[in-house]
Amino acid sequence: MVDEEFAQAEVTKILSVKEQKLPQVDDEKPVVNKEIKAKARFTGGNQKGDEVKIIQYIDNMYGVSHKEIEKGDKVILTYGQKSER
Repeated sequence: MVDEEFAQAEVTKILSVKEQKLPQVDDEKPVVNKEIKAKARFTGGNQKGDEVKIIQYIDNMYGVSHKEIEKGDKVILTYGQKSER
């Protein structure tokens, strides 16, 4: 089991953006996967001021557009660790 926690943070730096286009099926739009690696600083809680590396995954498989994170964006991070319950 994983105990999940949530925290507010601010994106401080974009480290890399990788894009992968998957083969097109029939007449459908090609699926594009994006992986954005960045650094973010916690803005509250016990970790306030600490900086961590984060990853945002985006795809267009279901036709929903997502905003790519940018420096200065306020974000909610989810993180967790395995627990023995």
